Amino acid sequence: MKRPLRLWMLFGILSLCLSCHDKKPELEVTARSFRSVAIVYVIAENSLSSYSNDDLSEIRRGMSNIPDSCLLAVYFDNSSGEKSKILTFDPERGEQLFLDFQTDLISTDSATLQQVLNQIIERYPAQHYGLTLWSHGSGWIPQEPISAPRKTIGIDNGMNNLTNKGTELEIPTLARVLRNTGRQWEYVFFDACFMQGVEVAYELRDVTNWCIGSPAEIPGDGAPYHTIMADLFRTGEDAWKIAEDYYRYYANGAGLVIS
Repeated sequence: MKRPLRLWMLFGILSLCLSCHDKKPELEVTARSFRSVAIVYVIAENSLSSYSNDDLSEIRRGMSNIPDSCLLAVYFDNSSGEKSKILTFDPERGEQLFLDFQTDLISTDSATLQQVLNQIIERYPAQHYGLTLWSHGSGWIPQEPISAPRKTIGIDNGMNNLTNKGTELEIPTLARVLRNTGRQWEYVFFDACFMQGVEVAYELRDVTNWCIGSPAEIPGDGAPYHTIMADLFRTGEDAWKIAEDYYRYYANGAGLVIS
């Protein structure tokens, strides 16, 4: 069924308004295409802020494990007081600042997520895309009061502090955003608690080949990105290696339930 024209016009206006508040650094003119692009979307304007810095350090440590013809893009928003930004990592050019936003975006807003994904896909064309969502998660857990959002990923308090009171991204909305990119995602990897369940998988059934996550709590440190870096670029039947190597990292310590 065709969407009304006015909805598309409204979406275009919202995208234009968002783009007026960002600043792109000078980048090479020649576009490159990649075999695989992995996107890590960090929603850490909440009590997990310090952990996000640790994981960004792990990403930098693991950058040498990014395969040839692959690129990692990290959208990063925590409670440090800095504005949201997108960093890219690839073996050929190392770490670069792709986009420096001039305002503190609400990372759980569907318009923000849509803008980030669309800009990365447009700038870095690839055969395959994978998405990691990093934050708190409620997944299948019922919430109180009954009017609260259900099946959510992420908390953004909008105040650059460590509280967990803020807006959340509902999974049906996430599915709509991913569908709007026009891509079939190799995987959606939830580096968050409570996100692996039939309720979440059902919502994402037409937009991704794999849902990877835990039905329980995960360790506060989250995924060991320096260890699983190469796995983030796996495709097809090999994408499950993300879960295996994540599990093995914690097998003799805190423990992890993941599938």
